[in-house]
Amino acid sequence: MALGALGTAAYTDGAKVWAFGHPFEGAGRRALYLQTARVSGIIFNPIGTAELSTYKLGEPVADAGIVSGDGISAITGTTGTAPPNYPMRVTAQDLQTGRTQTLTARIADESTLGQPSGVSGLGVVATASAGTLAQTVLKGGTPGRTSGEMCVRLRLKQVTRELRFCNRYVLGAGAPALGIAGAVASDISAAAGLLDTYEFGALEPSDLQVALRLRRGTAQSFIESVDAPSTLRRGRRYTLRLRLRRASSGRVTTKSIRFRVPSGAPRGDRLLTVDGPSADSAGGEEELVSELGALFGLDEDGGGSGSGPATPNEFAKAFQGLERYDGVMLSFPSEEDLESEDGEGGDTEGSELYRDSQLRLSGTARTAVTIR
Repeated sequence: MALGALGTAAYTDGAKVWAFGHPFEGAGRRALYLQTARVSGIIFNPIGTAELSTYKLGEPVADAGIVSGDGISAITGTTGTAPPNYPMRVTAQDLQTGRTQTLTARIADESTLGQPSGVSGLGVVATASAGTLAQTVLKGGTPGRTSGEMCVRLRLKQVTRELRFCNRYVLGAGAPALGIAGAVASDISAAAGLLDTYEFGALEPSDLQVALRLRRGTAQSFIESVDAPSTLRRGRRYTLRLRLRRASSGRVTTKSIRFRVPSGAPRGDRLLTVDGPSADSAGGEEELVSELGALFGLDEDGGGSGSGPATPNEFAKAFQGLERYDGVMLSFPSEEDLESEDGEGGDTEGSELYRDSQLRLSGTARTAVTIR
């Protein structure tokens, strides 16, 4: 994966280079790759407005040094030494065919300069790479009904342990054309946002690994009913049974799950409730453009508030907190709790009950119980 801006080398003096004749972003001190480029041709536009001008069609070719300045009249750099950088590797696998695709890059690290453009290269390059592979690894196109998992691993020089989060995606009917790519981009954007808005010194990445595992179809079953003993005692363990209907095939199965009644569960007549999350709302084109706009500094609502992580360890906790639990929750509301608007007065938030490693269990089911 190569991401760069193409311009004219205006003047050289030994190893020193002046280029563009205009600013790149006008951000001052920089630490970006200086590269050679191949120009394939000139795309002529006779209208010649600012938005529709003639331009060079080309691509970056090889590293040549460092861009160290981004001024009003030019960018400046030096050939030879590369800027501080770290490796990125994004791998995607089609779980049904075994087909894999990989994109790699070395991301210029401007963290010690305070991210002059306002955002790091991590979010821009990783979002583009993961979004690309999410749409191409399933050969022949990415259907709306898609399931998968993404794990992101990040190493920072300021934190001894590897940071990691994994999230599962299940897209059902009504998913837009971009499908799972939008959901993946949203999570990477959130991770990059934590890094970019850190206000208390430089956090320096040393390695980034992203792994996608995707399959066609909706890996989902719907909860139709729940059965449990009619009388439960606090602190005791019991078995409940879920009746499940598989998405797509309609096949009905039963799942037995052991659970413990919380010692603080409310006594009396309650409704044992199991609740599983629905399918993800896939990111559409507007969402993906919004995510990329924020990463490139085009988000009007951007800007740090100082209310985020204050230490590297707090950042590590927030980064790993991006992992979502998408399993079934267990709660014991009363009928009054369900009828009230705020749900206060009972155990309505629930606790984690069960997460199937292969399927997302969606829907809500209840059965009457008495807790003693």
